[in-house]
Amino acid sequence: MNAQRSRALVMVVDDSTTQAQKMAQALEAAGFRTRLAQNGRDALEQARRWRPDVIVSDILMPVMDGFALCREVRRDPELAQVPVVLYTITYVDPKDEEFARGIGASRFLVKPKDPEALVQEIRMALANGHTASATAPAGPGDEAAFVAAYSERLAAKLEEKITDLEAANRQLSQHYEEALAARDQLAVLLKTAEIAVSSLDLDAVLDRLALHLVTALRITCCRISLVDAGGDHLVVVAARAIRELDWDRRIGQRIPLADAPVHRAALLAREPHVVALDSAESPMPAAERAVAGLEGLRTALLLPMAIGEQSIGLICLGEARMRRRAPITEAQLRLGRAMAEEIGLAIEHARAIREREQAQAALRESNRRLEEALSELQAMHPRLVQQERLRALGEMASGIAHDFNNALSPIVGFTELLLKRPADLADREKAIGYLELISTAAQDAAGIVSRLREFSRPREEGEALLPVQVSSLVEQTIALTQPRWRNQASASGITIDIRTEHGDTPPIAGNESELREMLTNLIFNAVDAMPHGGTITLRTRREAARVLLEVQDTGTGMSEEVRRRCLEPFFSTKGEGGSGLGLAQVYGIVERHAGSIDIASALGQGTTFSVRLPAWAASHTEATGSPTPVGGGGGRPLRVLVVDDEPLVRRVVAEYLTSDEHVVETAASGADGLEKLRAGRFDLVITDRSMPEMSGDEVAAAVKALAPHTPVMLLTGFGEVISAAGEKAGAVDDVVGKPVTLSTLREALARVVPRP
Repeated sequence: MNAQRSRALVMVVDDSTTQAQKMAQALEAAGFRTRLAQNGRDALEQARRWRPDVIVSDILMPVMDGFALCREVRRDPELAQVPVVLYTITYVDPKDEEFARGIGASRFLVKPKDPEALVQEIRMALANGHTASATAPAGPGDEAAFVAAYSERLAAKLEEKITDLEAANRQLSQHYEEALAARDQLAVLLKTAEIAVSSLDLDAVLDRLALHLVTALRITCCRISLVDAGGDHLVVVAARAIRELDWDRRIGQRIPLADAPVHRAALLAREPHVVALDSAESPMPAAERAVAGLEGLRTALLLPMAIGEQSIGLICLGEARMRRRAPITEAQLRLGRAMAEEIGLAIEHARAIREREQAQAALRESNRRLEEALSELQAMHPRLVQQERLRALGEMASGIAHDFNNALSPIVGFTELLLKRPADLADREKAIGYLELISTAAQDAAGIVSRLREFSRPREEGEALLPVQVSSLVEQTIALTQPRWRNQASASGITIDIRTEHGDTPPIAGNESELREMLTNLIFNAVDAMPHGGTITLRTRREAARVLLEVQDTGTGMSEEVRRRCLEPFFSTKGEGGSGLGLAQVYGIVERHAGSIDIASALGQGTTFSVRLPAWAASHTEATGSPTPVGGGGGRPLRVLVVDDEPLVRRVVAEYLTSDEHVVETAASGADGLEKLRAGRFDLVITDRSMPEMSGDEVAAAVKALAPHTPVMLLTGFGEVISAAGEKAGAVDDVVGKPVTLSTLREALARVVPRP
């Protein structure tokens, strides 16, 4: 016997190939050899050829089952001693095991057995072997007895199988009917969903759904009602019925819930209510049937519709008395409930779309109004800013008139004294004293006009930022606004004191006119905040690369809301007396200068505005040399033509030039000046700008046409504005503002006349 034969051979018999292979794998893993057979006959033929050590067989198989196989093995002399292990999941009666052992089975197993347990059973069968005495069955002693016993076991199993099959068939039929019902219900629900999303017209959708409910549920009538905005009425929005009833006319009907307790209960419970209507014991009172329009019905099904936890309406399905059929069925109830859920979703969907469309329409309308308001604001902004500027200018002008009259008083007074008392001219010291006072007063008057003109000058587009000394700016603005905070306040019986605290600060990069306007607005705002007087403190100090400018008042202060909004355009607490643009302009100017502004305030504790502006960088500083004056400064004498329609101005300018040893000719008009230019040669032409018949600009152009290399100097009361804005004509070489002084005239001559 070779090594291959030393391992036991197990024949596995099973009509299930999968089961046989799994069993063979388990046996081979345990060290056995295996052969497979699909039924008893196949196993018997292979057993006679291969002589297995043990046969493991299922009982229930076609062609030849396990019982017959065991019987034939025991009757075969060559196989009679081979152990036979029978296993089954069908023959589990104790009589089955008794019969199996009676025909010679070595082991009897009930499946399923785990692989290890099966291996142990086979090893026990091999170890115990099979005795010859067991080859003759102890039960049925002959063929007839075997056939009878075998037939009995087979018949019992067939009866069991038939019973099982009948039960399975009944269950299958039930499942089939349920599947058909589910299919029909699904088709109805799909149709419901299709109608629900077929249109955005909710009324049209609900009308189609009402008809669909009548058709799908084979019901007499259907009515869909929604809870109104007040929550105390049901409003019929769709109604359909078969020919016996006409419910279409009920659309729009209002059902008060106070008079319909059953309807209200269905809504609150959010559960279907089946209500018998043709019985004396009906739970729905006659009054409710009347108000709900349910006469002529034998049964009603109330299906609540809900969105989330909120009931939004009821579907009322009715069955008429005249129809000979059962009342509302369980199937109708289930399907109606599912359809009510779909309809509730449809209503929610339609309402959501409608609300979204309304919101979008409202948003479009809001955007349109906003665009209109923005356009109006953009159109009004320049005018309102100008109004605010003019308001501030008007406030200053009323005080400046006072200051200007004060400046004129010494001029008029001392001039009148000298004219009326010529003897005083002989007193040189007194006369010079009077003249010095007159000169000082005149310069003060010119300064007042200059400050007013400088305040009103707007910043030009692209105008460069220049170094501005903050402390000087503060002092200038205090002087500029003095009529408002001192003179007008005193006239009103209140006292306002302005104090300054200047630290060591570098210049800032800015537009002096805009910064002066900003500071003016802050001072005026502080004055307005102190109706009973108080103190305004202006501080300047350096903070790293910035300069801090603080304007602090001891006024009424601001609430937190006013503090947060005070920089907004058009926000004002002054009523009709304020435009709401003063502080907005301050904010705009600070922003244009790349600065920042902070506000600290509390009611009754005053307000502090802190403005931080970038310091002027040293690398930006440009060296500017002082002009070398002509005449008085050592220049050569010039031939100068002075053109001005004002005799006193001609005389003053001529006297200035003559005092510096220049040769001067004068002309009272542009035409007269051009005649003199044609008759002689001049080193310089000085002309007034505003003259009748021919302006100074026209004179300058004519001079350049006659003598292209002759410089032209323009005298005007708007000299500083023209110079800053760059508005001088191309033929003009320089502009000098009125009133002209000897020093400014000398500086201008040095700029326009080349030195020898």
